[in-house]
Amino acid sequence: MIPSTLPKPPKFPTTREQIHLSQQLHSNSINRHYRPRQFTPTKLSKTPKIRENHLHSLQPRHFETRPSTLTKPPKYPTKPPKNTKQNHNSLKLHTTSIAKKPKTLKPIEQKNPHSLQFYPASIAKFPKPLNPRSLPLHSKNPTTIYKDIKTLSRKQKLKQALTVLDYATKFGIPINPTAFSSLITACTMAKDLQAGRHAHAHLRASGLADNEFLRVRLVRMYAACGAPEDARTLLSLLPLSTPHAWNALLRGAVVRGGRRMQDALALLPQMLKAGASPDEYTLTSLIKVCAGAPALGQGVRLHAHAVKSGWAECRFVLTALMDLYFKCGNVMLACKVFDEIGDRDLVAWCAMVAGFAHNGLRREALGVFRAMQFDGAVVPNSAAITMVLPICGDMVALRLGKEVHGFAIRRVGYAQQEFVKAGLIDMYCKCADMGSARRVFYGHKERGLVMWTALMSGYARTAAPIQALRALSWMQQEGLRPDLVALMTALPVCAKLNALRPGKELHAYALRQGFFPNVSLTTALMVLYSQCGTPRTAHLLFESMERRSVVVWTVMAGSYMDNGQPEEALAVFRAMHRSSHRPDSVAMARALEVCGVSGHEILGREAHAQVLKKALESVPFVSKALINMYGKCNQVGLAKLVFETLSSKGLITWTAIIEAHGVNERYGEAMQLFGRMEFEGLRPNKFTFGVVLSMCDRAGLASEALRFFESMTKKYGLGASAEDCERMVGLMNRVGSINEAQRFERLRLALG
Repeated sequence: MIPSTLPKPPKFPTTREQIHLSQQLHSNSINRHYRPRQFTPTKLSKTPKIRENHLHSLQPRHFETRPSTLTKPPKYPTKPPKNTKQNHNSLKLHTTSIAKKPKTLKPIEQKNPHSLQFYPASIAKFPKPLNPRSLPLHSKNPTTIYKDIKTLSRKQKLKQALTVLDYATKFGIPINPTAFSSLITACTMAKDLQAGRHAHAHLRASGLADNEFLRVRLVRMYAACGAPEDARTLLSLLPLSTPHAWNALLRGAVVRGGRRMQDALALLPQMLKAGASPDEYTLTSLIKVCAGAPALGQGVRLHAHAVKSGWAECRFVLTALMDLYFKCGNVMLACKVFDEIGDRDLVAWCAMVAGFAHNGLRREALGVFRAMQFDGAVVPNSAAITMVLPICGDMVALRLGKEVHGFAIRRVGYAQQEFVKAGLIDMYCKCADMGSARRVFYGHKERGLVMWTALMSGYARTAAPIQALRALSWMQQEGLRPDLVALMTALPVCAKLNALRPGKELHAYALRQGFFPNVSLTTALMVLYSQCGTPRTAHLLFESMERRSVVVWTVMAGSYMDNGQPEEALAVFRAMHRSSHRPDSVAMARALEVCGVSGHEILGREAHAQVLKKALESVPFVSKALINMYGKCNQVGLAKLVFETLSSKGLITWTAIIEAHGVNERYGEAMQLFGRMEFEGLRPNKFTFGVVLSMCDRAGLASEALRFFESMTKKYGLGASAEDCERMVGLMNRVGSINEAQRFERLRLALG
């Protein structure tokens, strides 16, 4: 018999509600072990309200993992607060913070290595394309938001900066004028009119539309982005008696660039009429506009105005005039202006170095760099070094480049700058010293995007295109994302290798990164697809472009031409002629080539008339295209007439007239023309000898071919190519000279 003092055995739950209630009791009994004592368990009188994200606590596997947390219970503060009056309240606040853990900002998975980690979840509701999940907005603190906008604007991340601005407007956070100024300046440099209008709308909503400083910034932004009407509307709201607003309008024209010089120069009379006197910034902006045109006559008039108004002794004005004369090709006037500068600073010396290099006077540029060091008053900085290094590379002056490298090492900190390192890599690659280029590259742990791009360009230049594509892959393995310059470096490599699949991958990457629309990138992709034999894809890219330049039209026509479709190429040229674009010298030369290959003599004559109308007959490659066109159309007389009417005959035109006679089987006259060219003192190159040897091969002239080959290798010291040797092997086999054929075959195998 069971004693009455013993407890009764527990009843096991049978219904679903009882099972649920027992599980909840068991969970609460466990929670008492690790929760603080002041917490009371959940009352069982009501059905517990269970959240969706806590449903996993009711699963059996939850109790298997819970005992591991019981071994180390959390530590809670035991000391009472200092203020005894607020003891109860502070304890209550403390326990509330423990009971309900605050919603911390969880790190978002980083798909973009350049993005920051934290961002409020409320911004995730914003629509695309302004995706703010990767933006560095940490709180609603206005100071932090100002810094974020300035940082993003300085990095040219306009979409992210505008997203932060939208967030601030949504929550009523005011934006100060400095942040707006940074954002408007970034829109000006990026020439992004849509982003500028977006920032202007926020500025109006913030009540800063009457700020004169920001209005001046907006005038410059609209002028730079190609909205002169909006710029003039804002200009009318500013005081026109001072030059500040006018300078902003002129500065915007300088940033915009292009050849709309007359619009900028027309502002000077209006400015004088309004009572504003031009200062040094006004004259500098106008001179830069003339330099970008370039317009020498207008620049000389501005020089006279500067002398008349007393600004001829200002260093800023004189340096701008020097740059103008160099870009207009008048080196003597530039040197005279340089001599008039009394106290020459580093900017004036660097302008002289850049001006000589721009006009192809590389030795004079190096001489100015040496004179700068001997002057003693000015010490070359990293900018001057980056100007000199490309000159050494273009001259293939390895020794001078090493001297500049040593100078950069002696100057503390110069050799550690990324642009200097990239310039050194580029210089060594141009001098075919890839060992030194790799030592510079791998000698630094921190390798930026500029250095990787310089190494890729060097590999592509030194006949190692596969290494260039590998460098692109290695760059991404180090966590760097290729930018637009890196893509523009890699796409010609893919075109050279006929690597269609890597080219498509780069195309997809550019789409994902939002690099379109970009005329240069689209043109490079069109060249890639053309070289890979898919002109249809190039045509689709051509049709998708909103703005087409003359270069794009020429590339599209060349794409059809390279793929054996001259009729489609002619249709492209007809469409370009009907459009607002007018062919330049390159487009006319390409059109003449198309007419020659397709045999359209009438269209070739029309293109010849356009060349005469545009006065392009003196351009060497245009005259060569004319001669070749008439030669391929069996009009040797007209080809010779074009040749004889040329004022200056260079090696290109001599080679073209020899080839025209060879195509029409006038081999004797072609030989006489070659002798006449040598008599006039012109030195034939490998292309000229290639034309002559090809002509001898078609005509079966073995003895003349041997004579030209010996003259090429011994008299002129030109190396024979494998193609020349193969041509000689075929010719000697046809005429029965087996020994000579074997000799040229051995030479061809040696050349590889």
